[in-house]
Amino acid sequence: AYRRDPQTGLWSLFEDGLPASWGQQSLSVVPETVLLVGHEGGIYRLDCDDQQWAPLNDGLWFDNANAVVQVDRVLFAGTMGEAVFRRDPATRAWEWRGDGIWNRDVRAMAARGPAPYAGTYGAGVFRFDPAADAWSEAVSGMTSPFVRDIGYPIPDFDFALAGVSSMSADLHKYGYCAKGAST
Repeated sequence: AYRRDPQTGLWSLFEDGLPASWGQQSLSVVPETVLLVGHEGGIYRLDCDDQQWAPLNDGLWFDNANAVVQVDRVLFAGTMGEAVFRRDPATRAWEWRGDGIWNRDVRAMAARGPAPYAGTYGAGVFRFDPAADAWSEAVSGMTSPFVRDIGYPIPDFDFALAGVSSMSADLHKYGYCAKGAST
């Protein structure tokens, strides 16, 4: 990671506190904190007045992280191979929360209002429901048939289900047309 010196305007390497074999994957800014996410190293925090990176890895037993997002005071970390972990603000420990994400290769995290979303590699987007403490598919219908073709075991979602007699797609969600058009 690099940081800019406000006095000189020059950028310099800033890796104090990071392990030598650590590979940065993404950077996230949440209120008053910068989070650095990396492969084979987990998640590190830099508060605005700190002078080095500090690990936030208690309970994060799979440290191959790709992305992190904050919803209220809760952090969610997407990993490459073990879905999502949630950091409990009370205990400050990570807990695995991947139920419902059938492809555990999470490459991106985002939030809209109180809901975090996990973008997977080739399997669509999943939304976390705190009441159910599980994830459900948010956007995957356009990719699901093709993902099944390459061997991922996804549940039936189409005419293969008893009682399904019609399907629709909101094409604007995939960038194929203006909002309001559906098939």
